[in-house]
Amino acid sequence: MGTQVKEYVLPDNYRLLKKNHPALLAELENLNTFPAGQVVSGPTGALNLKLEVDSETIFLHPEKDPESDKNYFLPNIPVNFSGVEILFGMGLGYGATAVLQQRKDIRNLVIIESEPGILLQALAHMDLADLLNDPRVIVGIAPEDPPVFMAFAQKGIAFEDTQILEHPIIFKQFHTTYKPVQDRIFAHVNQ
Repeated sequence: MGTQVKEYVLPDNYRLLKKNHPALLAELENLNTFPAGQVVSGPTGALNLKLEVDSETIFLHPEKDPESDKNYFLPNIPVNFSGVEILFGMGLGYGATAVLQQRKDIRNLVIIESEPGILLQALAHMDLADLLNDPRVIVGIAPEDPPVFMAFAQKGIAFEDTQILEHPIIFKQFHTTYKPVQDRIFAHVNQ
């Protein structure tokens, strides 16, 4: 039996997954995974995700101000960027939400969160309505077939610029999980 997603996630996030991202919901439900780590409040009151990785405690977002996570992505995306943005590592969603809200000309936002336990924590603790309800957004775990997964963004990939950005903490800590997916996506985008 797979993951009982409905038991873990916020009701509105579940409803939006079911409505707008049924393939992601099915993938999560077919996995046998649980939320990763522990969600804790930072000094600003914003949530952070604390993980134990190889006997080391890491926080996915800056400890003093988790919401400043958006600074990993926003400075690297021109204000008027109108192409396809691909983000590897979402964490609790601060950066991805900021990209969507502050880079309004983006044609498509592709989010790869290859650690399903991290994605479950985001869905359980964060209001991700902006991401899950926007038709420009697709979220995946570890898509095996990039042309199928990214079909909705194909026109943008073919005719506009495409940027690939990595969440530095997540990508470093889970490099062996993310790198093969990144290689497949990169090969598809550059064919």
